[in-house]
Amino acid sequence: TLKRWNKTVTIEPDALEKLVTDGYSLAYGARFLKRVIDDRIKLPLSQRWKEANSFRVTLSNDQIEVEAVGPRLVASSDPDAIAV
Repeated sequence: TLKRWNKTVTIEPDALEKLVTDGYSLAYGARFLKRVIDDRIKLPLSQRWKEANSFRVTLSNDQIEVEAVGPRLVASSDPDAIAV
């Protein structure tokens, strides 16, 4: 889906470590990892979807944050057009 919409998501290593730590337990394995990814990455990403074509997932104050970091492309006949 990301490739189809010309979108990219970069996950910083410390944010990835936090996702794995919060989504995995010795008792249940990675059973909750999908829920953690849905709540902390997919939902915020969908809320900011139209803001940019590139997003960065970072860890700040022990919280996962999704930032829009790239320009949003504008539908145009000019392939070099970007939103400002």
